[in-house]
Amino acid sequence: MSVVRLILSKIAAELDNVSAHVRIPFVAKSLTQAMVVRPVRLQIETTNVCNANCVFCWYQYQERPTGVMAQTLYDKALADFALIGGGSLDLTPSAGDPLVDPGIIGRIRAARRIPAIGDLSLYTNMILADRRGIADLVRSGLTRLTVSVPGFDEETYQRVYRSPHYRRMLANVLALLEENRGAGNPLDIRLGLRSDRPLAELVACPDMQRVIEMLGWHKVEVIYRFKNWGGRITGTDLLPGMRLKSHSRWRHPRLGPCIQPYVGAMVFWDGAVGACSCVDGDARALIVGNLHQNSLKEIWQGDPLRDFRASFGRESEPQTCRSCNDYTNLSQILRRHFRAERERLMAAPTSAGQCRNWQK
Repeated sequence: MSVVRLILSKIAAELDNVSAHVRIPFVAKSLTQAMVVRPVRLQIETTNVCNANCVFCWYQYQERPTGVMAQTLYDKALADFALIGGGSLDLTPSAGDPLVDPGIIGRIRAARRIPAIGDLSLYTNMILADRRGIADLVRSGLTRLTVSVPGFDEETYQRVYRSPHYRRMLANVLALLEENRGAGNPLDIRLGLRSDRPLAELVACPDMQRVIEMLGWHKVEVIYRFKNWGGRITGTDLLPGMRLKSHSRWRHPRLGPCIQPYVGAMVFWDGAVGACSCVDGDARALIVGNLHQNSLKEIWQGDPLRDFRASFGRESEPQTCRSCNDYTNLSQILRRHFRAERERLMAAPTSAGQCRNWQK
């Protein structure tokens, strides 16, 4: 029954995707005019250090300096975001784990105190959750936490995440689920499976069954196809049973620019601001500004980001984007999971009149 539910959810997602592609030509102009005024979501990397070494991740090839974001810079990023309307905030690093940051709980609380910030989320491997405090994490003001895991058995964990901390992670996940249930489920906990094993084998693991009994299958996402980080990750990095995403022109036809530089930016731990939160692991190829020199509004409306958006499909398009297999068509803003972002665009005084025809 659980597998049937997953299949039905995939079919529903594909139908939603097709519907968005059909609607986008009629609203693309007004949509982009609204989206270049301000970001509706922001991703902040408070650290680029990780305590795992996943086979599918850019982290294994990272060359930039590692560090933790200064609190003054973090506060400026939040203030700048709120000043131009706010929206969703994601504290997932480009490559790293947010719980490595010793001050992550305080940062979450600081963001939650800002009314303009809505959905507040992060992805984590949960290895350091006990050190940060399970109860504090549940009650921090975070709205969504996705546990990134290759499966719930020690051998798979060591093979895919190349980490010896399976038992610690499992204890933390079970404690998180129990604490959240006792608190009335204030935190939307999800499971992101990134594995090399068939789903039937993953489900057969006793530890997996314990987790699913507490969480439910409707909170599980299974991934077997991975992004290539702009060409940096290749098939040789992956294990048998895993493969790279294809450059599918049916599911995500390159009919226009990618959605990434239109919905929100990535603020790296050192203040650099990237046009994409998905593939520039070294914070080098797609940098459009720096919060030490400019406000988020100035960067979002500035020439470097404007030129980057205009480069799509032209000779000036960065090679990182040309090589990327994670391109996402602008039509995705019309899908159900972007509803909060659409509502914020609708509420913006500069764009409300333009957006009413695609709000539904």
